[in-house]
Amino acid sequence: YVLLGKIKINKGCFVGYGATIEPHVTLEKGSFVRPLKSVSVAHSVHPLPEGRESPKPGRMMPWLAVLQAAVLYYLAGLFVVISVAAGVAIMYNVPSHRSHITLLLPLSLTQGVTGVTIPFVTADLETDYVWWTLLPLVVFLVIPHAYFLSVVLAKHLIVGYAQPGSERRSRNWKTWLYVVLIDCPLFRMATQFTVMSHLTKWQFKLLGCKIGDRAYFCAPFIRDPELVEIGDNCIVAGNVAMLTTSLDEPYANPIRLKNKAIVANTVVLHCGCDVLEESIVGDGVSMPPDKVLTECMVAVRDNSDTLPYIMMKRQSISQVSPATTCSYTYYQVLLILLQLVLVVGTHIPGYLAAGLLLNSVEGALPSEVGTWPFLPVMFLLTMTSKILLIPVFKWAVACKFSPREIHLFGFRYVIWIALEAVLFDADQLFLQSLCGTSFISAWYWLMGAKIGRNVCIMGQSVGCEYDLKHLASGTVVNHASLLFSHSVERG
Repeated sequence: YVLLGKIKINKGCFVGYGATIEPHVTLEKGSFVRPLKSVSVAHSVHPLPEGRESPKPGRMMPWLAVLQAAVLYYLAGLFVVISVAAGVAIMYNVPSHRSHITLLLPLSLTQGVTGVTIPFVTADLETDYVWWTLLPLVVFLVIPHAYFLSVVLAKHLIVGYAQPGSERRSRNWKTWLYVVLIDCPLFRMATQFTVMSHLTKWQFKLLGCKIGDRAYFCAPFIRDPELVEIGDNCIVAGNVAMLTTSLDEPYANPIRLKNKAIVANTVVLHCGCDVLEESIVGDGVSMPPDKVLTECMVAVRDNSDTLPYIMMKRQSISQVSPATTCSYTYYQVLLILLQLVLVVGTHIPGYLAAGLLLNSVEGALPSEVGTWPFLPVMFLLTMTSKILLIPVFKWAVACKFSPREIHLFGFRYVIWIALEAVLFDADQLFLQSLCGTSFISAWYWLMGAKIGRNVCIMGQSVGCEYDLKHLASGTVVNHASLLFSHSVERG
């Protein structure tokens, strides 16, 4: 069943980053929900901590607020248009024996828009294999990175830099613009397809982050990159947010990760947090503002309402010998090439099949109509072919995952990270639209998971070690749920 229930949030409440409010919950006046906390009718909600006030929205005339939002959205949309125009310019200059613009619009409308008379094209022409091969490279590689470069320019020329201790209200519109820009799917495509590689490190250094040597991270959400310092040999896993500014904090403060610090999956670090040498922030932990995790400590999530996390001393830390420069460089190059082949290259067979399909049906409709009615079929063909190629690569190269330790930075680790990158891409583009269907269960089974009958999976499909996942009959995995059979740590 799908259960529906009312949610009531009264005056002066604050709901933290990534929190979940379940049905039939009423938040009383002044309630405070910690980040990443799930609130149901069985849980109590405490008021705001002493000394902290509920954030108050800035006062602005309604017409001025609408005007400001329109200008900022125009700027954000302008960067998308520029990026797409760069891709269109490349495809326009690709040699072709036909005009592919008729794929999108009827012939009469196309001529009216472009002002160019397009000759009638018969269906016996050969498919442009070069054009259809380059199209996914432009769509999934050139356009996202063109957008990323636009965001970098916007960050340095328009948004600017936040200073430690600067007042949040003085940068409201700049922070809003930057958050909108990095929340665009094109930005995620550009930063997530090379996760845990040197390319991701260089991308965030271009945005302003201070990053040490051999730091591995998974494209975290960062509001002010210039206020984030990541030391040598640090690890930042997926679904991490570094909130250098927050709606409930009046000032911006830096976040620092010292050498060999580790931040696990689904973690929120607030402004002013310091994670010192060889410390670990465990899965699902939300560190409050201005907290310091001292050396060689572990922060573990506390599911009670008493503390946001529990600190424990690391009992032992094994000193793993670092990889040599030659070995590290070799595996970095291999990882980037594999990610490029998997994330972008797996689109090519689907686009070639779509080109063959449209070429074969081109004569079935009048030239005035074009082949645009078949575009939905083309999109379905391109996406399903990619989804079905992922299990093929998994079984051909990665084979079966078993409980074990995978050392950084080796061949098995490279294969695992490459699969994670393509799953990030596939989940965002297609798999999430199929949540709750039998196709997802069948796809889990193709990837090696043990799936019973009547399983409903509404959560994300990331976490490539499907051989270690067992979902019995009648299991329900709800929205925004993550099934991780791995944890990243050092020592």
